[in-house]
Amino acid sequence: MTKRYRDAERFGAFCRDCGNYGRLWCCPPFKFDVDAELAQWRAATVFLTKIIPSHTEGVGQRASALMRQARREVDAMLLDLEKHTAGRSFSFAGGCPHCGSAPCARLSGEPCRHPELVRPSLEAFGFDVESLARELFGIPVLWPAEGNLPEYLVLVTALLHN
Repeated sequence: MTKRYRDAERFGAFCRDCGNYGRLWCCPPFKFDVDAELAQWRAATVFLTKIIPSHTEGVGQRASALMRQARREVDAMLLDLEKHTAGRSFSFAGGCPHCGSAPCARLSGEPCRHPELVRPSLEAFGFDVESLARELFGIPVLWPAEGNLPEYLVLVTALLHN
């Protein structure tokens, strides 16, 4: 998976351009070697969650609400799988929901308040989730256009394991 779907240089540049870069514990730069982290795993199970909104008008709050709900469910599943496989899970991009409205502790140089819950996204490790969705699942990632949600939202997550 790392050879075919990972382009650390390309996706690292996207992360550096993001406002969350260096501001959240789930975002790069990381205090560990990403290549070494990935090298310890032999297999990956990739998951795709497809969310079909009841209507597509309005992106802002509607998309956020859909993503928050999906995140709660997907993160719980991934953390449970981690326990049973001694693996490493990857959530999806969009920040970290675990501190609620409090700012991330990284901003004040403190350690993560919830290290047992926080997981990076595949994108944060340099993976191309659009290619994963299209090639592994036959589902293209759609993006909002003109202030409206697409027909569906796609979330790509993974569990690395041995």
